[in-house]
Amino acid sequence: MTTLPDKMAFLSLSDMVLAWEPQAPPDTCTALNAVELLDEYGRRAERDLRALAHSVPVPPDIAARVQATLGEASRRLCLRPPPAGHTVRRAQNLVRLLQALHRATDLLDHDHS
Repeated sequence: MTTLPDKMAFLSLSDMVLAWEPQAPPDTCTALNAVELLDEYGRRAERDLRALAHSVPVPPDIAARVQATLGEASRRLCLRPPPAGHTVRRAQNLVRLLQALHRATDLLDHDHS
C-alpha cells in the first residue's frame, strides 16, 4: 500500500507531473507510480468531498458544480493502468481532476463558513 501524500507533497507531485513533456516523458515506473499515487489521493479527496457535501446545506448552483465534479471523479478514478504511451497523459489528467476536487471542497468550505 502506498502512503498518501500530504497537501504539500501533492502540490509538489502535481507540479512535477504537469511539467512532464510527451516528447521527453519520465521512465515508465515513475509515471505509473505517479498515476497510482494520484488515483489513491483522488479517491480520498472524492470521499471527503462527498461526505462534506452530505453534511452541510449546499445552495443549488454550488450543488450542481459539486455533483458534476464528483461524477467526473467516479468516471476517472479506479481505472486500469493506462496503456503504454498514455501514462503521462493519465497522470496529468488526474492532477487536473484533483485540482477540481480541491476547488469544489474549498467552495463548500467557503460557502459553509
